[in-house]
Amino acid sequence: SDAPESAREPQREGIAALADAREWFLELRGLIELAYADERRIEQQLGDESEAARAARAEYLPALRALQQRNGARAQRIERELEAVASAAGGTPADEADAEAQALEAERAEVAQRLLAEARASMDAVESALAPAERTRWRDAHAASGVAVERLEALRRLFFTIVEALREVAEQQLELADETRDAAALEAAQPEALAARAAALGERQRSLASRAGDLAHALADQSDRAGGVVGAEPDSADTNRRLREAGEHVVLAQGEMESATASLADDPPQIAPGQQQQAAALAELERALALLVPPEQGEPQQGDPDSASQPGAQGEQDEPGEPPPSGDAGKAGAEPERAAPPESADPAQLLQAVRDREAQRQRDRERRASQPYETVDRDW
Repeated sequence: SDAPESAREPQREGIAALADAREWFLELRGLIELAYADERRIEQQLGDESEAARAARAEYLPALRALQQRNGARAQRIERELEAVASAAGGTPADEADAEAQALEAERAEVAQRLLAEARASMDAVESALAPAERTRWRDAHAASGVAVERLEALRRLFFTIVEALREVAEQQLELADETRDAAALEAAQPEALAARAAALGERQRSLASRAGDLAHALADQSDRAGGVVGAEPDSADTNRRLREAGEHVVLAQGEMESATASLADDPPQIAPGQQQQAAALAELERALALLVPPEQGEPQQGDPDSASQPGAQGEQDEPGEPPPSGDAGKAGAEPERAAPPESADPAQLLQAVRDREAQRQRDRERRASQPYETVDRDW
């Protein structure tokens, strides 16, 4: 009514309570996505070495510890869900095809349980390192949280469809291209710093190229079996063709990525050719996604393996999650994680939306650079 400022805190508490309630209805994939998103927030906040963040650490330590404890409890729920998956995979198969599917599911559950156990051990180490302020081991906590993020990232990929995995590679390729563009500014301003920056970008590019190769092999295998990725279609020959052509585009993207890796690793780094090769790789990935999820497909159908309508499939995409810790720690939660976008959208539009967001960020940076002070982007 007459005190809108007083409404903000109970509104925030209401959002947090609704997020808690929603989490209890998430299935396995949604829980994994949520645990991964929050662990990344913790890792990013612990790794922030800016002067403001270091000064505010004592203030947001309790919030970080509480968030890590919550994520640890979430990991226990994931463990129970994985036990249920493993149990279901041990049933009596109806036929030979069912037996093969159960064997694959049992193998996936076994790998998932191992990854989760390693993630939980690292999460426990983070919680132990985040002791009361006078005994807090910040570096140990940051290192352990990095390991937890890696294990959770591997775990979530076990439950990705090929389309989702390919979309994530495309988004990461776009992000890498943006960072390569930023590094190009060092050629004239700080040439001595360019080599180190380019080497780090090259390693990331090499990793993406390897993942693209794995996806190309997976698409070739799916093409041989003519099904399982695009969804139920009456024309299996057309499905087979699109899978094969998508795989060919991914192979071409992998080649461009490897060329970009070589350009970035050159002495001196060849930034401009690397940028062109990255752009070509992204274009090939877009073509592959357009074949796998054509625009005319429309809304995902119930039962589609790649449909985002599956319970928990979107994970943290619309999950408000924990309120950001106070101080500079909240900045890590200012922008959402780069989660897999809804399957029903046109991939070209999705990637264009990412470009639009980056263009807006670039305009914001230019505007701030022209002002005598730093503007406030968020008001927590």
